[in-house]
Amino acid sequence: MKNSWNIIQKQTVLDRNHVRVEEWTMKTHRGTERTFDIGIFSDAVMVIGFTSDDRWIIISQYLIAAQEHRFGTVAGFVEQGENPIAAAQREFLEETGYDAKEYVFLGSTMRDKWETGMFHFYLAKGAFQVGPQQLEEAEDISVHVVETNQLIELLETNQIHDVGSVACTEKALRNILPVIKQ
Repeated sequence: MKNSWNIIQKQTVLDRNHVRVEEWTMKTHRGTERTFDIGIFSDAVMVIGFTSDDRWIIISQYLIAAQEHRFGTVAGFVEQGENPIAAAQREFLEETGYDAKEYVFLGSTMRDKWETGMFHFYLAKGAFQVGPQQLEEAEDISVHVVETNQLIELLETNQIHDVGSVACTEKALRNILPVIKQ
């Protein structure tokens, strides 16, 4: 597919922590000039755990923007110089206190058309508790160990809310359900 869009100018309008917003002036495929706000983000990982006794490790956390606790998967940024699987292992341990026998890569996706960076999805298979959570100051996270039917109900009732957690959970279920049914 031919790209007929061209960047004319980029200007940073916000640069803080893991978030940068740039204003991109572009010549569109129709030949007109438009300005767009683009979020520049580091890659991130999403991780859901699965234990040897067929239970799922998920979290609930206080989301400042939503002003409430919501269910989801472990998530975090890939640090500079870190590879995604190392970030998945680090975040899963920090946010849950669990490690796993195997980290299965479930795929990656772009954030969306207005943001850079990728989401990398992982299944922490054979998850087991190794110690307490190691939370950052602004993290208010609880760990939940749920059965498959409970996880599916959380998905179906929109209680797993963010698109990254939904995608990670759906991909993990597709990976595990054929094994459980045998």
